[in-house]
Amino acid sequence: MGKVKDRMVKLTGEGADAQYLTWNQVPDTVKFEAETLTNMAYDMSNTPRISFETLKGVGKASGTAFRFMFMGAHMAVENHGEVIGEFLQRRVNFIVSALGSINPTEFSKASQTIDIETELVPYMIDDLNDKVTTAVSAVSGGIWSTREGIMFAGNADRVEEELVEIKEEQAAKNEQIGNKGQKNAS
Repeated sequence: MGKVKDRMVKLTGEGADAQYLTWNQVPDTVKFEAETLTNMAYDMSNTPRISFETLKGVGKASGTAFRFMFMGAHMAVENHGEVIGEFLQRRVNFIVSALGSINPTEFSKASQTIDIETELVPYMIDDLNDKVTTAVSAVSGGIWSTREGIMFAGNADRVEEELVEIKEEQAAKNEQIGNKGQKNAS
């Protein structure tokens, strides 16, 4: 094989031009195929399409609408949860064991007695307003306790503090109402 030399294109004359050969007008069949393959990828993986492009016409989506959009993905997580959960548990157990082996004076006993459980929690977009409205309706309707309403609304980290604050605020309101009633009676 001979030596390959760099080739140059010499353009001469008025209006001489060199361009790559391209197809600027992509036919509709190619666009349709790309859209079809994209849709199939989303459908087969149970992935919700939550891009701005797809949510443009939805308007103000509620938490319920997002729960329905993510239902397929959550069902897939449940279906594969056993396998993935076992994998994560083995991984955690390995890391705990490795920590005990790397630093036996500090972590040996702890690595043999510690019990860590894994839990798969699928991602969810929540509408806080919907949760609070549901909690308020259930508590005022007598279906839930105030404690259950606080936990449902997502404030489970400080339930006891919230209950104390609610009682204090109610006592202050009752005191104000009592003071107004005494002023009106006099």
